[in-house]
Amino acid sequence: MTFGVKQGLSFLFPILILQNIIFLPIIFLLATSGIRMYKGIMKKEIDIKYGLIRHCIIMLIAIFFAIIASCVEAYLSTIMLNFL
Repeated sequence: MTFGVKQGLSFLFPILILQNIIFLPIIFLLATSGIRMYKGIMKKEIDIKYGLIRHCIIMLIAIFFAIIASCVEAYLSTIMLNFL
């Protein structure tokens, strides 16, 4: 099966955009959380234990959404292949 440029792009963009709409904010959330934890610990504003617990909770939430993003990519790409 060969795709033309139009069909190839119409197949590629929805899959990449939908997955990355979920995945990119996760990366920014983790980076921001890590930087805030680092700055808070270095400036002695927060306790190390509290900072690590808070960061671990944010990481678990991010992992949950990353799993959702990977499921969207896996199932959506198969549906799109069958649709085309």
